[in-house]
Amino acid sequence: MRQLIWAVCLLVLSLGLNAAEPFYQVSAQVSSQAPEARAQAASKALKDMLWRLTGSQQAAQNPALASVLSRAETYADSFSYTGNEQITFSFSPQGLNQLIKEYGLPYWPPNRPKVLVWSLLDGQWPGPNDSRLAELKAQARARGIPLVFPQYDSEDRTALSAEQFKALDSEALLNASFRYSLDTVMAVVISDGGSRWQFDHRGEKRAGDNAVQGINVLADFLAARYAVGGTGSSTAS
Repeated sequence: MRQLIWAVCLLVLSLGLNAAEPFYQVSAQVSSQAPEARAQAASKALKDMLWRLTGSQQAAQNPALASVLSRAETYADSFSYTGNEQITFSFSPQGLNQLIKEYGLPYWPPNRPKVLVWSLLDGQWPGPNDSRLAELKAQARARGIPLVFPQYDSEDRTALSAEQFKALDSEALLNASFRYSLDTVMAVVISDGGSRWQFDHRGEKRAGDNAVQGINVLADFLAARYAVGGTGSSTAS
């Protein structure tokens, strides 16, 4: 059965490879363009990539991967610098897939369900590309969670008032989200005093403070349900 699951995952990967390429790109801070600095950044980037691909920080930090992380550049198809402070690695899907199989790590396929994210910022609906959501979006990219945002048009504002949103009224949120036909709905309230969040996935709910941490909770929640494999064994020498 496990071999069948892996065969299906490989087929999906091969069919959607071009569309999924950004999924395999990770940026890291770098102190210089020297080979030693690049190798250090590659190790950090590969660890982040494995966290994204497995959905498990524990799996990505497996001590057995120390030798792999020391040669992280060999898993990158290419890299590019942004100035002298950031480097972006494009990792090989095939190489990572083989690595995950060898080390018995969980595999969370890149073709993931989109998450509808509603937000209220200082009592107002956000405008396009509102910078106050930048950190949340960055964490979602890091964890491989594709986000979709409402239109906040008259239909949305009629279905969901700011007062209902501040109260995180689950019923009102789900009713307003119906037009978007997505299984996972997240709500984020951000103000000077901090942030609150909640999400609903097919009737299962979670809630808490700190919107960025909410993305991690959501990613862990989804990975626990949709990642496959994860024997923890290794055939690597």
